Amino acid sequence: FVARAADGGPLEPEAALLQGRLRRFTSLTTRMALHVAGEALAQAEVDPREVRSVFGTARGEAETALALLELRERTGGSSAARFTQSVHSTPSGLFALATGSTRASTTVVAGAETFAAACLETLTLLAEDDGPVLRPEDVGAAVALVVAAQEGRRCVGRIQLTPRAAADNAAGDAAGAPGAACAMPAAARFAGVAPSVAAAAPLLAALGARSGGAVILSRWLYATAEPWG
Repeated sequence: FVARAADGGPLEPEAALLQGRLRRFTSLTTRMALHVAGEALAQAEVDPREVRSVFGTARGEAETALALLELRERTGGSSAARFTQSVHSTPSGLFALATGSTRASTTVVAGAETFAAACLETLTLLAEDDGPVLRPEDVGAAVALVVAAQEGRRCVGRIQLTPRAAADNAAGDAAGAPGAACAMPAAARFAGVAPSVAAAAPLLAALGARSGGAVILSRWLYATAEPWG
């Protein structure tokens, strides 16, 4: 999801998981994260109560924090309702409330390398337990994947992560910036958004391509995408 329409104007995520009071005072960051989370779970046909989750955000709830600072400057006061949603793990908490999930949830904050860090955290969880893991990330745009250790009926491909040092030694370091090894048309949708999300575009494109491909996710991590079929 990219929060920008074709004409350049803002685009509001549906975020159907957020109903009633849960949606009140939510930031665009949170609504985007919950929007792609809901779509990914629906497409994977996975019960949201049965997945662990890894949420990634490059800058947390900056929109809410700025609103609180502006309110303080303008009135000298604050807002308890907004304050409760000012922490970087807000989407994770609202996801649990919206779905009734009591499974483990982690929120990763790693600046421009958030997508890579969230990928690594997801595979760490899978090493402990091979059940499905939901992984959304947001910043001006949002992506979400449902990842499992074993092939399922709705799987679209396989992702393998390799440390950059090992992969560079094997491939002669033909790499550049994150995403450079797999420059595909899907990346155009993410033009102008934060690098942490833009890094996901080549990986998604590689999963959608019949030939797959290698993607540089960060300075320290490669991903190889292999579509099923």
